[in-house]
Amino acid sequence: MNHDSNVASRLALWGIALLGAAALAGPAHAQSRVSRAPNAAALTVDVWTNKEEGGVYRPGEGMRIFFRPSEDAFVLLYNVDTDGFVHLIYPYGPNDPERVEGAAPIRFPPVAIPTIS
Repeated sequence: MNHDSNVASRLALWGIALLGAAALAGPAHAQSRVSRAPNAAALTVDVWTNKEEGGVYRPGEGMRIFFRPSEDAFVLLYNVDTDGFVHLIYPYGPNDPERVEGAAPIRFPPVAIPTIS
């Protein structure tokens, strides 16, 4: 599998993880019930990177991921490496909020992280 398809696979898995996490945005205990008003809009999450669609990342080049839920949600961002191991990457730091505001874009990482090639 080449590097370009690895990046595309990882990005797709991040989007799926974000949607799965957003779907679980309700209360954590089983006795709580969350009901929506009839015809309420479904939760959606927009996910994009710092490159145009089809952009190619080179080894050692940094990637920024942006996401924006349509409403307030608890968000988890995962990286699935080439060996299939899953790593939680957001929230990671003590200042990363678990619950994010709807319609507010979030950038990950929030600051540039140096890469090692």
